[in-house]
Amino acid sequence: MLTFENSDNKCWKISALQAVAHIPQLANLLRNEEFLAKVLFTKRKNCSDFATALSGIMTRYWSSFEHTGVEAITDITDIYVRINRNFAGKKMYDATECFMKIIETLNSAFLPKKDFVLPETCDAKAWEEYVIKNSSTFLSDIFTGQTRRVATDGEVVFNHFDGITISMKHPTVEAGIREFLHDTDTNVKQDITKFPLILPVYLQKTSAKPFIGYDTQLKLSDTVYELFVVMVHSGNHWMTLAKGPSDKWNLFNDSQIVEINDLNSLIQRDAMMLLYKKKVDC
Repeated sequence: MLTFENSDNKCWKISALQAVAHIPQLANLLRNEEFLAKVLFTKRKNCSDFATALSGIMTRYWSSFEHTGVEAITDITDIYVRINRNFAGKKMYDATECFMKIIETLNSAFLPKKDFVLPETCDAKAWEEYVIKNSSTFLSDIFTGQTRRVATDGEVVFNHFDGITISMKHPTVEAGIREFLHDTDTNVKQDITKFPLILPVYLQKTSAKPFIGYDTQLKLSDTVYELFVVMVHSGNHWMTLAKGPSDKWNLFNDSQIVEINDLNSLIQRDAMMLLYKKKVDC
């Protein structure tokens, strides 16, 4: 594993990169040169350059499950800000927004995918309309979910999501997701018809940072998700907690890495994004 050198106030970028590096599907696919050659949209030069640079980082990152060194992020940051100019300054940016833009940039770097393997519960027609409209790539296999709701006029409506945002009024993540599925103000209910492999949960907080409780397991209907990444903002500094392939939790703080034995000992009010991965039955 790698840590990254924080030069020029870039802890927000480092935190986002650590989160992305720990997404197993991305780590595996971006290290596969044959796969990358097939899906890379080379005509979009900046985006494809970014994907290629990230691929190189992933390859070096996962050459070992132990900490192997500290790497500079100057080159990949230069490419990133050419695409996302709103991150070009020297101020402290939001690492969760940086994370979302990394995924968006990667989606632009790859060729649209035509054929998706969908669960029986997913509405194939609505999914096809969505992926065509959004030029969706293989990343939709990983991040995109689908919901079904019945409108007041009886019409069945399908929506798609790449994460869930929870407001600060909820005491727990579970309560926030319950509102996502059942808005008590409008009494609109929706069911998930396609569960994403990776579920980002964004905690919408003010400077007061109210406590929002979360567990390492999240159950949605009969689908179980396991927490594996937490992006933390504390003292105007961004860090990332991540569970590695050896099932050990590590705190990544710029160029430093510290093993965490008790996840509950960390202050939960500082969490700003949680990444859950769908548990696969053996």
